[in-house]
Amino acid sequence: MTILSLLSLAGAVFILAVTPGIGVAATVSQAVARGFRSASLVVAGIVLGDIVYLLAAIYGLALLPKVLESFL
Repeated sequence: MTILSLLSLAGAVFILAVTPGIGVAATVSQAVARGFRSASLVVAGIVLGDIVYLLAAIYGLALLPKVLESFL
């Protein structure tokens, strides 16, 4: 990896990290429309969904070598 490609990757990751996503829009809209309690429930749902998604990805990737081993 060249220094130019490394800087390009770092710049792209930085832009993606600082750009607010749909979760931020949903949280802000709930906070404005219904208050803090409703917005905190939205945040809890987003966090729970992220945890479930990450666990599924981790267990799926852990299972992949076992499945591929049976084909070899």
